[in-house]
Amino acid sequence: MKDGTLATEIDKIHGLDPAEHKKRDTRFARFEVSLAPELPKSLGAVKTVESVENRLLELEMAERARSIDMKACMTELTQFQLEYYKRLEQMEKKLDEALVGLAAKCDKLEKVVQRYKT
Repeated sequence: MKDGTLATEIDKIHGLDPAEHKKRDTRFARFEVSLAPELPKSLGAVKTVESVENRLLELEMAERARSIDMKACMTELTQFQLEYYKRLEQMEKKLDEALVGLAAKCDKLEKVVQRYKT
């Protein structure tokens, strides 16, 4: 890096003749080689206010969508619960009516059994 080889190669990539551009125009403060993706470390640090605002707007829209979905799910759940409780009450009512009928039949059978016992 200090001998300018990297800068020369960068100039060649950009189509600049290295002989014409012998002067260094930038200095590398820190250069690291890794197997990570090609995102520079400084890219995350240099965020503009607009990018942060855009991210906040995206999050707010996602929150609104989730809250709408949650409200829809809660409405469906309450409707299901109401229908379930209505069915349960109907079943209890039928069961009570059947128990009253069974109690009457049991009373009749007990009277018949009492007659035959005596």
